[in-house]
Amino acid sequence: MLLASTRRLRAEVLIVLGLSLGQSAVYSVVQLLDKMTQGPLAHATSTLNRSQSTREYFDLTYQLLDIAFALVPVVLVFYFLSLHRQTAESPSGFTRLGFNFARPGRDALQGLGLAALIGIPSLGLYAAGRALGITTAIIPSGLDSYWWTVPVLVLSAVRHAVVEEVIVVGYLLDRFGKFGWSTTLAIVLSALLRGSYHLYQGFGPSSAMPSWASCSAGSTPRPRGSCRWWWPMLSWTSWRSSASASSARQSGWAEAR
Repeated sequence: MLLASTRRLRAEVLIVLGLSLGQSAVYSVVQLLDKMTQGPLAHATSTLNRSQSTREYFDLTYQLLDIAFALVPVVLVFYFLSLHRQTAESPSGFTRLGFNFARPGRDALQGLGLAALIGIPSLGLYAAGRALGITTAIIPSGLDSYWWTVPVLVLSAVRHAVVEEVIVVGYLLDRFGKFGWSTTLAIVLSALLRGSYHLYQGFGPSSAMPSWASCSAGSTPRPRGSCRWWWPMLSWTSWRSSASASSARQSGWAEAR
């Protein structure tokens, strides 16, 4: 198997980030500047799941395509991790990131616990940001009420959880370790990246970096493939899907009235 040099690994990281969350961070900063130059952030909105067509089944098609293509960088990450296995007996990319069902019950409980750990401070920071006028109004779902709306929102939540946890928690912390960087520095950089691609929402949500850092710390890659990113992924899925689905249901009820 190919042994990777630090230079090659850095090139890989730049490619992965350029195709995924690094790109999102750049757009997020530009969107924040756009909103700030139009007026107070308190009057701006941020929609997490936008409708992409007024025609029902074209909107569904666009939503599914968006979800599918967003997962391509994740496939690339697993390819890179598998490419640089030192021996045939070395753990695969899936194993190194803890992608298995060895302890589903414990992972599910830890995921729900982490959802509370991250969700409660994030709600408080969002409320404080709104009160201070430094956070936009967040609309979890801008989709119309169709039979497929809630399933698509759940799939979208899974997509975001997989992309964020595989790339930011699993892949980047693994690569940062190979760069010779300390665990503390790796976690700080991971938290900064998480905050940067949420900046389009304003300064409240992005200031939740301590919670995101604790998420990274709990899943920091360990020897012999014992990293567990399953439960952070479960926490983000449950958190985002419940918020989006609740918003969609409320919208449907309002229209029904």
